[in-house]
Amino acid sequence: MKNNVLYISHYPGEPFDGGNIHVYNVIKNLDNTISPNVLYYYYNDEKLGDTDLILNNIKGISIKEKINNLSRLKYILLGKAPGPMYLEEKLKKKLVVDVKKIIVKYDIDILHVWGPNIAGCLEEINDIKKIITPCDSFSLLHRSYAKNSKFLKKIYHKLVSKLYKNYEKKIYNNFDEVVFLTSRDMTNAKCIVDRKYYVIPNGINTKQENMYLKNKEKTSDKIILGFHGNLEYSPNFDAVKYLVNILGPKLSEIYGREKIEIHLIGKGNLGDLINEKNFDYVKNFGYVEDLEKALLKLDIYISPLFSGAGMKNKILEAFSLGIPIVGTSESFVGINVGCDFDYLLANNEEVFIEKIFQLLKNKEKRFEISDKVYKSITKEYSWKNISKKYLELYGEN
Repeated sequence: MKNNVLYISHYPGEPFDGGNIHVYNVIKNLDNTISPNVLYYYYNDEKLGDTDLILNNIKGISIKEKINNLSRLKYILLGKAPGPMYLEEKLKKKLVVDVKKIIVKYDIDILHVWGPNIAGCLEEINDIKKIITPCDSFSLLHRSYAKNSKFLKKIYHKLVSKLYKNYEKKIYNNFDEVVFLTSRDMTNAKCIVDRKYYVIPNGINTKQENMYLKNKEKTSDKIILGFHGNLEYSPNFDAVKYLVNILGPKLSEIYGREKIEIHLIGKGNLGDLINEKNFDYVKNFGYVEDLEKALLKLDIYISPLFSGAGMKNKILEAFSLGIPIVGTSESFVGINVGCDFDYLLANNEEVFIEKIFQLLKNKEKRFEISDKVYKSITKEYSWKNISKKYLELYGEN
């Protein structure tokens, strides 16, 4: 007997980022015991690509524009978490009508919501099993921002973290089951409310062979380091600033400007980060169609993430290709790297420089780490395995 599942999320197709790539791949790897239906939202200025998901039904709802700073301030002054309140104001009425119609028309058994902000729109939908995958705990995320911010920004993020904590306490109680990507996020939520919690991590499209080792004979004599993601997302933008402004000058001094390149991959306006001081070795590629090809140019992936929550897709994507990573503790949360972690971990400038130097100097160690992380990620984080865990969850219906 099939379970008819209605997924509610941001658009599950290109262009992909950390959120929609998750729901896309879970649905894509389900078996025939699930009949998937999707109700998605999108913003009018988004250029949506195709989705190749095989679905029973798919429908989209548009939102005129993303939240602006004035709206954020308004909701904060009202004592409300800004993201959820904005979506409730712009989306709730239409969304509830469409959800009720789809539940009846397609005999929906399970409602699965992806992301916390939209969940507040669905409080009045009852008499059906409801699951939420928040991906990131936003109260934890803003608490992390506060820790790494100064004065006014610190005050702002502490306040928003508190507002999100109140929202999460309220909204998680409205779902039968809550699925987090990491035990850290789950532990944070358990301090808020008592529900059925699960940890199901992010996944990755695994390769049949280690592409980094397959391509180890480089055609370029330059040292190429890099980072990727949605570069408009605050933790990623801060990581890029750290890479360009802190690590970049030191690395270019050590290895020579003509011998090193730093590749930045992903959508986002970087403003004046790339300027006359660094344009010769810092390369901004923007959004690329072939991410694998772009990443495989790197000798080492650099991940100076100091804020965040959830699990980092970018780390799984690089490791699944066998690319060694030097990154912060935040970068590796929830991920079993499968190798000597000491070679990868760096939480300040001096250690970053040292670890990068060690791996560039010792090619055999770099290849050994590549082999181990590739095997670990392939074994534990394939989307097939992740989707099986959701199938088990749906089977409890």
